Amino acid sequence: MKILHKARESLSKITSTVVVTGMVAYTNVAFALENEHADDFKTLYDQLLGWAGGTLGKSIALLFLLIGLVMGLSRGSIYAAVVSIAAGLSLVLAPSIIDSIFGAA
Repeated sequence: MKILHKARESLSKITSTVVVTGMVAYTNVAFALENEHADDFKTLYDQLLGWAGGTLGKSIALLFLLIGLVMGLSRGSIYAAVVSIAAGLSLVLAPSIIDSIFGAA
């Protein structure tokens, strides 16, 4: 009886995963085919790009570094500082990488 119950639970999880994946795929295809509203979020994108590449983004990157250094010193490990440096670099470099990827299309 326990095996049947576990099999039902597994089937239920698989079914829900397939349904959710199908819904996401359908939504992505619908948005990809709908090109009329391509510039609806351009102002939002430009604003976020300005924040990330401007003084706000650089300040957050510096805060990542300082917090990582403090955490690294308190734990006696440099690992937290390395992760924080990577997060700060990602914040500063990500906008140009995204522009390079999507600008070529």
